[in-house]
Amino acid sequence: MKSDELNEMQREAEEKREPDYDISPMFIHRWSPRALGRDMEEDELKALFEAARWAPSSYNNQSWRFIYSTYEDEEFEEFVGLLDEFNESWAEPSYALIVLASKTTFDHNGFQVLDTRLYRPFIPASESIKLEDSSITARPKTL
Repeated sequence: MKSDELNEMQREAEEKREPDYDISPMFIHRWSPRALGRDMEEDELKALFEAARWAPSSYNNQSWRFIYSTYEDEEFEEFVGLLDEFNESWAEPSYALIVLASKTTFDHNGFQVLDTRLYRPFIPASESIKLEDSSITARPKTL
């Protein structure tokens, strides 16, 4: 699906959204299509990683690491194979699949991070802020 088609679908959905209370437009304009496309450049993907690098983290630890494959890479089908059948259907035509890994210890003292899942919300939030200025679509999925 082309980005202009996605943008039109998003505009139509936004016209129907009416929040009950005053909230940030960022939430009203949020969009999670299942039809992803390959209309993306590597620089756009790298900009998302840069946004994650600047995301807030405990002790500025940035405990996350990214492993990714674009549809042009040999490994792409292996990444798709990590997903269940339903998610394979929307992931297969995407530009890239990204695996998020978290470090289990803090850099500053070596202590174990009790639960790395606590840090996951910051990354999609930062990604969403970055995505707000573009026509790129991301769809988080926990393996």
